[in-house]
Amino acid sequence: MLSFTLESAVAIVAVVCITHSSSSSSTNSSCSSDADSSAEYTIRSNDIPRATHEACHDLHLFKILPLTPEQLCLDMQLVQASYLSNPYHNKHHGADVVSKSAKTLQRDGASLKRRVMEAQCLTLEQWGEHQERRFALFQLAVILAAAMHDVLHPGYNNAYLKAIKHVMALTHTTAEQASVAFFTDIFLSQQHVLNCLSEEERQLVKEIITYAIDETDMSKHGDALKWQAAGELECFKHLAALIVHAADLANGADAWAVSKVWARWCNAEFHAQGDHSLRYHPELPVMKQFNRKVADVPDGQLFFITTFAVPTFEALEAVAPLTAQAGLQGCKMNAAICKVIMQRNKDCLLQRTMSRLGLGTLPRFL
Repeated sequence: MLSFTLESAVAIVAVVCITHSSSSSSTNSSCSSDADSSAEYTIRSNDIPRATHEACHDLHLFKILPLTPEQLCLDMQLVQASYLSNPYHNKHHGADVVSKSAKTLQRDGASLKRRVMEAQCLTLEQWGEHQERRFALFQLAVILAAAMHDVLHPGYNNAYLKAIKHVMALTHTTAEQASVAFFTDIFLSQQHVLNCLSEEERQLVKEIITYAIDETDMSKHGDALKWQAAGELECFKHLAALIVHAADLANGADAWAVSKVWARWCNAEFHAQGDHSLRYHPELPVMKQFNRKVADVPDGQLFFITTFAVPTFEALEAVAPLTAQAGLQGCKMNAAICKVIMQRNKDCLLQRTMSRLGLGTLPRFL
């Protein structure tokens, strides 16, 4: 009798995916193209007003808090209009992080509430209407932080912004700080959705959002994974930061058809930065992943998954185990597929080299 482990199942699916996508038949090529188009359409059909409305509806925030869908939509239109048309850091990425953050809040709501109770030394019997409203404020802050976490992002990483003395780097330390400034200086002066809250509640939401957005800075990746729970505010801030950070990196755990669309867009943005550097700042070194001529996309994606996505989901497991387990399984699947692609590419390169040298072809083992 045959027995299958998770590892063997991952390997089988990886080979099937790559075999299907690399088939030379017109039928398989058409199916692969259709799958890519379907995944891209799904991503592009999500926008920030829609994602935030669905999140607030599914989390019952319109019932618990005095919010209206009309106010939220109006405010989120301002947020969406402030995203730039980058290949990756755009309104679709913002909407995706909102949807994934909301999914974590919904799927692991009970676990997150337990963490908040522990931070305040509360029992289930002591959790009442007041605590439920405070938790709803936390959830609202997570959704808004997710929506604004990359607003105004210029499409270049922080190191490059600083190196070229970009106008953003002259006023803000990082792109994330620019997003925080948008929230504090622009959004808060024009928004409607928080006006229904008390001054103390608005301050609570503001502190959570500011902290969560700033913690999406990848230079703070390690800090975001350190779980701390000392009092209500600190608990809310660290939970929000971890949830949004995990959602920000979660495309590495998406279904393969969707994940590779995000990877393609991310690398397009990397290569655009590399092109800009080579053309306007030839004195600066260009990392391999940003140079379209030598970049190894599957290797870069594998590095992203294993170095950033997996540790983030491992840290998330302490507070949101259901989301973390799903994320880790998705990462494992996509990492296996990347490895198969990398091996296929190596075999193709070796085959071309052998052919040029007149050494025949590689043996095939079935």
